[in-house]
Amino acid sequence: MIGPDKNTPRSETIVRLPAETGSTTAEGLVERKKLLPGVYLAESLVKAVKGCVITSVLKTTEKEVSMPEPVVMVTEVDTGGPLILDPNSPQELDKSRYERVLNKLRTHHLNSEQNTSLREIYFD
Repeated sequence: MIGPDKNTPRSETIVRLPAETGSTTAEGLVERKKLLPGVYLAESLVKAVKGCVITSVLKTTEKEVSMPEPVVMVTEVDTGGPLILDPNSPQELDKSRYERVLNKLRTHHLNSEQNTSLREIYFD
């Protein structure tokens, strides 16, 4: 374990736990899980390195516990493409939504510099 003593009442402890993944280095999600009464594995986004992940264990009780080291399941996430679409890229843009948003924006009172700035901020 990394961090404070595992028996500290009502605490969050950063831990390194063995992970079950499809590869030795994988990024993914660890789902929250009840480990013991009053002891929970936090839901977190992790990166497995050499078969282990760093995550949090939450303790909500005052009692001392002896916790076995669980093997956590890492659900891999797709990191291949951007999560936010580029509004200037015609291949990735839902033009109907883009046009609908632009039509709803009241920009007639703005000069061209302000209009451009607004579009960059909104669609960034």
